[in-house]
Amino acid sequence: MTGGSVILGENSKDTIVRESKEELDIDINANDLKLITKFKTGNVWIDTYILKCDYDISKMKFQ
Repeated sequence: MTGGSVILGENSKDTIVRESKEELDIDINANDLKLITKFKTGNVWIDTYILKCDYDISKMKFQ
């Protein structure tokens, strides 16, 4: 799981793609993400997605 925040003009999928590249050096296709839940806590929206794919985790480069 990565963490980060949305940059002005991004949607949650764009943020996941960008943060995954920045923090794990993996490329994700936004169309492969499936929305699991969306909820609001305080004044913050939380979107949770799942991605199912084959990936060699030895290729990940942690920030």
